Order: sequence, then C-alpha cells, then structure tokens
Amino acid sequence: MARGISQTLVGHPLDTMKVRLQTQSKQHYTGLLDCIKQTFHKEGPAGFYKGASSPIAMSAIYSATLFLAYGQSKRLFHDSQTDLSVPLPLSNQLLAGALTGTVASFVEGPMDLFKCKMQVQQLGSSSDPLIYRNAMDAAFQITRTYGIKGVYRGLGATICRNIPGTAVYFTSYELVRQKTGGSTGSILLGGGVGGLLFWLSVYPLDVIKLIQ
Repeated sequence: MARGISQTLVGHPLDTMKVRLQTQSKQHYTGLLDCIKQTFHKEGPAGFYKGASSPIAMSAIYSATLFLAYGQSKRLFHDSQTDLSVPLPLSNQLLAGALTGTVASFVEGPMDLFKCKMQVQQLGSSSDPLIYRNAMDAAFQITRTYGIKGVYRGLGATICRNIPGTAVYFTSYELVRQKTGGSTGSILLGGGVGGLLFWLSVYPLDVIKLIQ
C-alpha cells in the first residue's frame, strides 16, 4: 500500500499530463508545458491528481497479482523444477513476462479505466455525458450504466500492450540484476531500466489503448 501511495504521489501528475495529451481530439495543448500551465490555471493543484484514488486503492491488489503471476509464470516455464534460482533461458523469460502481463491486465484494465476517466474530465468540458465526482464514483456509474462489459472496455488493447511490455520489463530487470550482482542497487537499476524499456516498447500501443 505504501508503495502505491508513494508511486502515485510522485508519478500521477505526469501521468495525468500524458493521458490528456494522448487523448485530446483537437490541438488543445501545444505540448507538455502548456498542458501543465492550463491544468494548473483551470483546476489548481488538484487537477494533477484526478483519478489518483483508483491506483492508490487498487495498488495492493495489482502488485500482489503482478508478482504472484510472475512467480507462477517462472515456475511454469522453468527448465529446472528443483532449483528455481537458476536463471530462465531468454525465450522462457520472455514468455513468463508475457504471461504475467496478460494476467495482470484483468486487474489493471478497470483500474486504469477509472483513473483515465477522471484524468480527461476537465472543468467546463461536456465531451463525456457522465460526470464523475472521483474514481470510485466513475467505477460505480460505469458499472451501473454499462455493466461488466463497460468496466473492461479496452481490455484487449491493455493485453496487447502488456504482453510485449511486461515481457521486456521483467526480462531486462532480470538481466540487469544478474549482470550487476543482485544487490539493492542492482535491483533499483534493473527496475529503472525495465521501466524505461517498457515504455519505449509499448508507447504507441498505450496511445491506442487510451483512445479506444
């Protein structure tokens, strides 16, 4: 839970800017700095944290699903059933990461949907017929109006993004950790490299997911 709160406090404002830039139907913003300026001017600091309650509330469930799925995926694709400390072959490592991304999408999809609905809902905008007070209200209204199908809108795009992205993330994380000795510093480095390569590999798919 603490991980989810700290991650949201640091990363959510930039994530909100990313989502707004990706989903603008017209050239409403000229770039990142203009998006920051307009958001602050029209909505104040709270505008940067729209939808933050969704990732905070779901972070523990998502993290548990992600790492449980990854652990089980490594077991499934491991050549050695007796010594799981032996690194996976590259092809099996990629498969384990891809399967992890598929499973995690079923938790991340709704969480991301509620978050994004709030992030693109701007003061004075009538582009969305539903007006949400917060991410939890968005979840309630979407479920009531569209049913479970609405909750999982865009799931296919999320899976298509996460299969290559999570495969790249966990593979690069494991390779960096193995090459640098497995210390705390190497784990942090591996996570940073993995995160960077994740977004480099899937950013176009992330745009498609948001506008679907």
